[in-house]
Amino acid sequence: MPSNHSGKPTPTIGTNGSSDEIKAHILIAEDNIINQEIMKRMLALEGIKDVELAVNGEQAIAKVEEAIRKGVHYDIVFMDVQMPRMDGLQATQIIRSQLGYTYPIVALTAFADEENAAQCISAGMDCFMEKPIIKNSLREVLQRYCPPGSLIHDNDDVTTPSSAFESFLAGTPITPV
Repeated sequence: MPSNHSGKPTPTIGTNGSSDEIKAHILIAEDNIINQEIMKRMLALEGIKDVELAVNGEQAIAKVEEAIRKGVHYDIVFMDVQMPRMDGLQATQIIRSQLGYTYPIVALTAFADEENAAQCISAGMDCFMEKPIIKNSLREVLQRYCPPGSLIHDNDDVTTPSSAFESFLAGTPITPV
């Protein structure tokens, strides 16, 4: 197994699709059940199994607040920008200003233009990922924000399930059926 700069083994995904588990605690705030499942599967392919879900901004705030109360944190919060009840921008502003949360919050948005990107950063998000999420973008974010010693693999010998999910992971747009 390759090692990273700390000398610890770097988890890699083998050709059979199995992976070593990476100790990262992730929150996905996303109202669309299909998008939730895709993100969970993509994270699982990267070795991340500790994933919690929120379906709107209010739930995301409650989960972050609960984590703080327990003395833990999410390594990354993936926050959909457009959600019902409370959007990701407002939720992020509250998480940052009222809860004082300093860990990474990554916007998930279908609108990756300059204006939307500026709104995400202004709200307190660290960066944004354009939907549909592709595996290389996800890997880049995970490598940037996951703690040292849990770096994601750099190889591309990943075997994924054959289906529309495989096309999605490859970055090929999926046409609704």
